[in-house]
Amino acid sequence: MAGVGSGWPKSERALLCMKYFLFVFNVLSFLTAVVILTLGLWIRYDWDFKHYILELRLYQFWTGVYILIAAASIVMAISFLGCCGTIMENPTVLGLYGVLLIVCFLLEIAGVAYLLNNGTLWSNVTWWLRDRFYELIYVSDTNAREARILRIIQEEIGCCGSYSSLDYINVNKPVPNECRDKATGNEYLDGCYIRMSRYLEERSGWIAGVSLFLAALQVFGITTSLTMRHTLRKLESEGKVYNPVKKSKA
Repeated sequence: MAGVGSGWPKSERALLCMKYFLFVFNVLSFLTAVVILTLGLWIRYDWDFKHYILELRLYQFWTGVYILIAAASIVMAISFLGCCGTIMENPTVLGLYGVLLIVCFLLEIAGVAYLLNNGTLWSNVTWWLRDRFYELIYVSDTNAREARILRIIQEEIGCCGSYSSLDYINVNKPVPNECRDKATGNEYLDGCYIRMSRYLEERSGWIAGVSLFLAALQVFGITTSLTMRHTLRKLESEGKVYNPVKKSKA
């Protein structure tokens, strides 16, 4: 074909570049989505971590993870749609693919925003944990289950009270042995609401970072797929047919 009409892109080479870019983009998106899905399932089902969430009733932390798992699953599915639309150079499929990419992009941004606001240090979860650990201290004499999870967290994470050991002293309770380092015998200086927030951040930070990378990548995918669709539609309206199969055989 001698040309593809006025406007950008003006050559078959541009269409071919977009085609190769979208193919590579879909492969990379699929692999990144697999990473997000794996991290999400690990965060959700790792027993030690799951035990903390369940006993603290910190269910809001999982909401952002669920959103990112759903987004990653959709991305994995539409990657095949994107490859098919790219290979066939079908404007309708490319348009549908572009719209689905936009939906995934919005889901990822929403999931990351919610997770960072409920799973990092000094976010909403930090103050929620502060109040929750105060509650655990107050009921530790009468509620064996609450007392048990408080002891486990203090010993395994390395913290004492909600803010410090003063939380026990102020309510006339003895400072438990779990508040001391077994190796040195020194009392832990950090409160559990700070240490637990950092513990959550170590997990939410990874999945949020990978999700933001995918969202940034999808901006290029959305732009390229819709541009390619527009170009193919324009060729059809001008009565020009781009046949890469025929061209390759020539």
